[in-house]
Amino acid sequence: MAMWRFDQGRTEYHAFESIVELAKALVALAGENPSNKPCPLRSYFKSSSPIWDFPPNTPEYTAWRNYARTFALLMLAPNGREVATIQPTDICKELAKGTAGLLPTFDDYLQVLLGQWCYPHPAFNEYSHTLNKVFPILAILKMLVALDRNGSDAKLSPDDIFEFLINNNVSGEEPVSFFTTLKKKPLPKKSDEKRQVRELLKFISQGSVFTWSAGQIYLAISQVEADQLLNNTKHFTQPSVISRERQLHQIATLPSSTRTVTSLIHTPISRDDEEFVEGKKIRAFHVKIERNPKLRADFLKTISKPWTCDFCSKSMESVYPWSKDFIEVHHLLPLASAVKIGKTTTLLSDLVPLCPNCHRAVHYAYSDYLKKMSKDDFADAKEARYCYENAKKQYILSV
Repeated sequence: MAMWRFDQGRTEYHAFESIVELAKALVALAGENPSNKPCPLRSYFKSSSPIWDFPPNTPEYTAWRNYARTFALLMLAPNGREVATIQPTDICKELAKGTAGLLPTFDDYLQVLLGQWCYPHPAFNEYSHTLNKVFPILAILKMLVALDRNGSDAKLSPDDIFEFLINNNVSGEEPVSFFTTLKKKPLPKKSDEKRQVRELLKFISQGSVFTWSAGQIYLAISQVEADQLLNNTKHFTQPSVISRERQLHQIATLPSSTRTVTSLIHTPISRDDEEFVEGKKIRAFHVKIERNPKLRADFLKTISKPWTCDFCSKSMESVYPWSKDFIEVHHLLPLASAVKIGKTTTLLSDLVPLCPNCHRAVHYAYSDYLKKMSKDDFADAKEARYCYENAKKQYILSV
């Protein structure tokens, strides 16, 4: 039985926004000795945020000493004793380009990881090139699709991952039909192994493909969308090599014809969305997040007035007494992930309930603001929230 490992306790660095910032730093520092003192990575970030202090922030502990495995697990740069300089991977270089690169969203990043993130992983000292490859993220997706096909809830807990996948020694390369026949196989497991699987599930649940809620991972796309995604995922087939450094560069090489999840998943865009969407992948991703039924249901459970519009303050229960469920969920920052890696799984601070009319109006306000500012998108959550609050103030003054 192969152990499915992930870097537990590094959750803030696993968030997609942090991954992009790390990628930018590693590209900027390419060729430098990461073990130099003062620490090159701390110097690059200049304590712009507490997480970039890479604690413990003391001279004897460079960021590389304590976090290099995290960088390798995220497919950004190889670690290991033989690595004397920072060597950004192809994936790292594309992530560092932000929205101008081939991997502007977590879904695009996930599309590559599905077929290339595999065990044995060169991030770990125990790496051995002689072991058979296991593609855990691909196996998880196929198991969820299989459950959906069998008429079961498409969800998996960390215990389910062990009993369906790890204990049955799946590789992820098997067809979905194989996963529909799998039976649970209970075997003893250590608590740290379960924690590492949980961290992996949270990590991959940042986009629109999976949702993490109440200790379980859910399939958040339709069967048709999942089939499209699987059909366009090509797993890494090159022979493994002895060098951990070379192996990471191999599996982190972008396919020659990179296809992205957001171009495969057909998000229905209404006429009211068109001006806001403008054909941009990130806009389509935003709309998909808002229409994720699991995210919507989880969010509405957390607020005291789930059927009241945050914009116009009208209660759907009073306006439409025959059906209060007209409320929609708006994600304030279009380019942000719907899922936060950390203490809370959903970025509740970035979600608001809106009635359909106000929701459309806010989309137009966003589009109008970006056009006036000659921007393709908001720089960060702060700017998006400013735009939303400003539109809300204008509405209040007009009524």
